[in-house]
Amino acid sequence: MTDTIIWIYWFILSPLLGLLIGSFLNVCIYRLPKKETIVKGHSYCPSCSHDLKAADLVPVLSFLFLKGKCRYCSEKISARYALVEIVSGLYAMLAVWRFRPSVLPDSEPLSGNQIAFISNPVYASLLLALSAVFCFYLLLVWAMIIKDRQDVPAKLFIWFIVPVSIRIILQPEVMLQNGFVFIIYLTGLCLLYIISRIVFRQKLLFQFSAPYVAGFGLMVLYGGSRALAALLITYAAGMSLTKIIDSKSLFRWSPAETKQSSEVYSNISAGIRSFLPALSLLAASVWWFS
Repeated sequence: MTDTIIWIYWFILSPLLGLLIGSFLNVCIYRLPKKETIVKGHSYCPSCSHDLKAADLVPVLSFLFLKGKCRYCSEKISARYALVEIVSGLYAMLAVWRFRPSVLPDSEPLSGNQIAFISNPVYASLLLALSAVFCFYLLLVWAMIIKDRQDVPAKLFIWFIVPVSIRIILQPEVMLQNGFVFIIYLTGLCLLYIISRIVFRQKLLFQFSAPYVAGFGLMVLYGGSRALAALLITYAAGMSLTKIIDSKSLFRWSPAETKQSSEVYSNISAGIRSFLPALSLLAASVWWFS
């Protein structure tokens, strides 16, 4: 009974903690590409640089109370800040629910006799949820930095050691299977790169930059075959859509109209491409819970 109460307590508390952490993730998304510290200094308005008070930093509620505007300069605040907080809170709650002890298969090494330093399955399940949440939050920061078309700092990927290590300890069999899927992912990338460069003499639709490859690779390593399937489906759909949008600029009557429409459609396509990592992450995360 006590174990059940502990799990219920964390299930109720998890979305609140997720909202608070989501507010911190917004700081990371904004400051890391600028190489600013994320552990010192006050939060400030990006428009007027005025330091924000505690009342301005209440997750979601401050955004609603201030009607999406800065209290000091009245500049519009992007709704993405509140969206990141909401997604963070929801994912924390879903992770605790997904990894509750009662639904985990017996084959998953959660019992005390299989994990020497964990005698209670409830704590083991909470550690699994923490691992999933940690991994998702890091990938969310990665995806949103790419969405902003900024450089992803390499030190962000070092933190993935934490969630991956936790899951290796708690679920070595699952992570072994995911490791094989990860090898398939890397092999597929190499083959596609060779084919595109040698056979077609052009770059792939995939952007072979280190942040993309590393982020998608960690998504696959943690989520396994489901994450890989979600990644392939999302990316194929997104790139197909951008190709359709790009082709629209060709069907215009006058050169002036063609040039103007080409710029518009080019911006739309670039926006979709930059948002694909976030869409792939959300698709993979939802699939993890199926």
